[in-house]
Amino acid sequence: MRWIELINARMAANTDSQELERAFSDIRNSVMEGAEQDTRMVIYRGRFIDIDWSIHLHRESHDLPSGRTRLGMELADMIRPMALVDHSIWIEEE
Repeated sequence: MRWIELINARMAANTDSQELERAFSDIRNSVMEGAEQDTRMVIYRGRFIDIDWSIHLHRESHDLPSGRTRLGMELADMIRPMALVDHSIWIEEE
């Protein structure tokens, strides 16, 4: 089964965009080093609202997720001081 863990973030309006890009680059590089091998991370930036970002953790497993993952919670906690965070899990409908 395919599922995705979403961490959506709306940053503070006064946050420097270059600082945000650096932060998300650091997330991509450092956090994924120790991540599970079956995880593919994609980071999106809002097209019309520059302060909206979304981290997608794509996964595939035989079992339903039992809850938010350690990696997802770590990412949400890293971003929470800078943003409003929505953290959810979605399961592909077959």
